[in-house]
Amino acid sequence: MCSNHREYSLSDTIVVRFVQTFRDLPCVGENPLKDARWGELLDFGETEDVALANAGYLTARITRPFTDGFYVFARAVDGSRDFFVHRSATELSQRDFANLRLGQLLSILPGDSAPETGRAWPVKHAMLA
Repeated sequence: MCSNHREYSLSDTIVVRFVQTFRDLPCVGENPLKDARWGELLDFGETEDVALANAGYLTARITRPFTDGFYVFARAVDGSRDFFVHRSATELSQRDFANLRLGQLLSILPGDSAPETGRAWPVKHAMLA
C-alpha cells in the first residue's frame, strides 16, 4: 500500500467527489461504481455519528502516534483543535492503543477546560470512529 493510505478515507469530501465524478462518467458497459453497494458506502461514509456529535464528541484524525503506547495526538477533522489522547481515556488495551496509526479516525470527547495557549486539548474519552 502507498504511504498515504491512512491519510484518506471514504468519508473525506475529496474522495467522495472523486468517486462521484467517476460514477457520473459515461461508461461502455456497466459502471461498477453505480452499484448499490457504492451508493451505500457514499451515503453512509460520514465521519460523524449524529448521536455522538449530540453528546459532544468530535471526529479527529491521529496526527502523531507514539510507539510507547501511552498517548497520541489528534486533530479535529475540521482542523479547529488539536487533542492529547492518553490511553486511560480509551477502553483500548495497551497493545491496541500502541497499534493506532497515523490518519486513523477517533471519536473524541474534549475535556471541560481549555488548555494553555499552544497546548493540545485534553480528552475525557476517545474511541475508534
